[in-house]
Amino acid sequence: MDVKNDIYNAHAGALAGEEGIALIVGTGSVAFGVDQNDKAHRAGGYSYKEGDLGSAYGLGSQALSLMGKVFDQRQEGSPLTEALFKHFKITSFPEMVAMYDAYYTKRTEVAKLAPIITKFANEDDLHALHIIDVATDELMLMVQAVDKALHFSKKQIAIIGSLGQAKTLHRKMFEQKMKAYDKNYTIFNAKNDPAYGASILAKQLLSSKETN
Repeated sequence: MDVKNDIYNAHAGALAGEEGIALIVGTGSVAFGVDQNDKAHRAGGYSYKEGDLGSAYGLGSQALSLMGKVFDQRQEGSPLTEALFKHFKITSFPEMVAMYDAYYTKRTEVAKLAPIITKFANEDDLHALHIIDVATDELMLMVQAVDKALHFSKKQIAIIGSLGQAKTLHRKMFEQKMKAYDKNYTIFNAKNDPAYGASILAKQLLSSKETN
């Protein structure tokens, strides 16, 4: 019996069974590739304790850190930080501390801040732009790690996850950085879901056994 991690199903579905990289950019983030020789490599995906860098949680986590710096005047504020203080109804130091204590382990709640950040990034807010820039740099590091570990005859990246697939500056900036890194990569949204991917892998496994 051949048992593999669920990410194989996500990869097979997203790329319709072909080689390439599946880049998950939702609440969390991970890059996973399989090449023509069936060799695989994974980068990221350690969950929020490592950072889920580049993901919706990653954006939200950066924003929370920024709030403290702006509140005590280590950095200047912006329309984004004003919106965040209003969102959390924060006007005092004790309220800031309470917010951090409450949200420290609330992964999905922190991830829900991502639309606020992408909205202000589209409006050229300097803090929001910086958050997006850092996030897409982290996605690039994951993709590059997979790219360098494997040998693709067909270079393609399938994006999985609501943040990654959304038509925002986050997606645009990632595509620009990928083009600068290697213009031969094509980038598209996942073609199918993991359940479909599981059926592809099952069919491939059955075909392999019949051949042997």
